[in-house]
Amino acid sequence: MTTPILPTVPPTVPTDAVAEIIHDTRAVQAIEDSLRAANQTQALANFANAATGVYGISGSGKSSLADTAAEFAWAQFHATSLCYMADLGGFGSKRISLVRLGIMRVWDPRNHVNPFETMELCSLGAWPETIDDPETGRAAPDVRLILPRRLRTTLICPQGHHVAVFDNSAELAAAQIPCPTCKVITSMVNGTTTRHVVRHRMFKTVGHRIYDSMTELNDWGMAELGTMSARGQLPIGKEGGSMLGSADALRQGVVVYGGGSPAQVGFMQNRTYGWIANIRAIPDQVLPATLTFAVEQGKADDDSGGVPILGPQIAGNARTAKVPRWVGNCLHASREPNDEGNMVHRLWLTTHLDRRDVRAIPYLAKHRGIPLDMPDYLEDPWHGDKATRDALAWSVCSLGVFYGLLQAQLTKLEAADRARYPQAPGLYDSAAAGDIDEVMGEVVTPSLLNLPSAGPRIPASAGQTLGARRAALRIPGQPPAPAAPAPAPTATTPAAPLERTRVTPVGAPPPPAPSPSPIVAQLEASLNALQAAPPTARPIRLRTPGGVRMPGVPGVPVAPSTGNAGAAASAAGVGSTAETAAMAPVPPPSPAPTAAAPSLRLPARRTPRPPV
Repeated sequence: MTTPILPTVPPTVPTDAVAEIIHDTRAVQAIEDSLRAANQTQALANFANAATGVYGISGSGKSSLADTAAEFAWAQFHATSLCYMADLGGFGSKRISLVRLGIMRVWDPRNHVNPFETMELCSLGAWPETIDDPETGRAAPDVRLILPRRLRTTLICPQGHHVAVFDNSAELAAAQIPCPTCKVITSMVNGTTTRHVVRHRMFKTVGHRIYDSMTELNDWGMAELGTMSARGQLPIGKEGGSMLGSADALRQGVVVYGGGSPAQVGFMQNRTYGWIANIRAIPDQVLPATLTFAVEQGKADDDSGGVPILGPQIAGNARTAKVPRWVGNCLHASREPNDEGNMVHRLWLTTHLDRRDVRAIPYLAKHRGIPLDMPDYLEDPWHGDKATRDALAWSVCSLGVFYGLLQAQLTKLEAADRARYPQAPGLYDSAAAGDIDEVMGEVVTPSLLNLPSAGPRIPASAGQTLGARRAALRIPGQPPAPAAPAPAPTATTPAAPLERTRVTPVGAPPPPAPSPSPIVAQLEASLNALQAAPPTARPIRLRTPGGVRMPGVPGVPVAPSTGNAGAAASAAGVGSTAETAAMAPVPPPSPAPTAAAPSLRLPARRTPRPPV
């Protein structure tokens, strides 16, 4: 697609101010939800929790079906409809009649400055402050767009007088205004503020919106991206190129043309998703917003189950199968022959095939009701007399009839479910629930010394070190003391893993004491047997200043033959302290040796050679 660059009117609203408006709108969505019921009749069902998408080829009746939704909104709720008329094909006499009656208002946004900013504000429910021609929907390109909900801030002087009202926080932060009453210069430094959520007077009776069409909004966005590409206005990526496509342009005379790119198509698809998400959150809706689309054949990928499908058209065709998931009701409008071969208008409510299509590609369609009393399609009756047939046009093939079927189905379902569930609590009321939480149980945190995985503590005698306790279990040269038999395994549950906390219900008995680990029990028995042994079998303590051990004779220290006692001790693996613990009992006296025991000779200390 190529787009010529034409002169544009400079924007009158700063970008940061628009971003702040959007932020404030989303910040009060919770308040909007609570005020949603102000403009609707509680006796009727409100299905405005998602948008309704209607797609079809040109001439299938999409715009006429949108008009039937506007008539139903007025007949049932006395709510007017706002129509964002982006379709270049315009609209006909029926819509002009509704506009003159005040049931509908139209606006053509395509001549407004900053197309993407305009489309974003439209998706948030904004509307021009003034429209020059109500019947055509033309307004000034720089007309101010008003959101349905705004945060209004009132500046109050130190004496408590109202000074001024602001819709923009940036203007409030820079304001220094004399108080009309006491003449004190008031700003955010010395004054106070109050904030209120307000609704503009022109939205008082609005309860339904029509976007005719979303496909044209995508085409408008693609054309604007081409223009921005030719001007070099697209953002630059890390690699130096444009993030949304090449900025190459075709120049001829004074006109510059820019092209599209796959990245721009993906951008428009993402924005369409965001716009539909914004539309479903517009406040005061009594009917789902009506979105119209053209028809597109989507790709046979995972989103379509691997088969080609026909569905709503947006930029590209990679997400055609996803668009029905973005709306609540996705309906297909067509003009096709009935069983007698007469051409009639149909509004399909379920996925179907066109018997004239030799490819047998399914058209996606769905509704948020259940099959009870819901037909596969709504079809206008055929009559041989043309005047009668024309008078019956859009009498059955109508969004008003569709919503009436959903309301009747809901009434029947509610009566049946009330009889089936007589004890149902009804709508949840947070005020009736009270402010006292119910106590469900007591949280018990066991001591670290009683944790099941840690086992019981091993008692230690006075002055006994951990090394001595461990050495008692491995006496060199002597068979180990008989260990006490391990406790017989019982049917109890093995030791549970470490638990930080345990919740015990109120009034429940305490948990049983954990059983000791078999390894810990064996260690305890071995230590007790060692302490009950004769004194000769107990380890003794020898004080040998600077002594070292004789190789092969444990427990007998031998004085070093030469040199430093500390070095000899280090060579034998013993410290230079005066105390060493024997690792075995004293052996019995042995016969006199025939030869003197060899003395331990330490290696001579080498003197380092001086450097040359």
